[in-house]
Amino acid sequence: MNEITKGCETCRFFLRQDYGYSNYTTEGAYGSCLKSLNPHMPLDLDAYGEDAGKSERALAFGEGCGARIEGEGPWFDVDGEVTNDTYKDKPDIYALLLAHDEAEQRKAKLESDDN
Repeated sequence: MNEITKGCETCRFFLRQDYGYSNYTTEGAYGSCLKSLNPHMPLDLDAYGEDAGKSERALAFGEGCGARIEGEGPWFDVDGEVTNDTYKDKPDIYALLLAHDEAEQRKAKLESDDN
């Protein structure tokens, strides 16, 4: 994948969640926008083939995003050693993380109610 220097991955609102068996056996990561501005997210950052091209285009969305602020976004590990509370010293990020979790819980509840 080509490096995108002004894309989503270098934005302080970019959320990265590693997945795998443990921190020692991380298989990849998912990325999403904490402000829900990128219509191509969430996405698998470690996709292959055609999906890798989709990921690159999705991350390039940040190049023209008006809300993009250069910085390091929250990064969560597989083992859960990093939690939302890790980001309490960044009140704007912490509030967005809590809202993101709440939205994910609502989405999961709606999906389970449909089954």
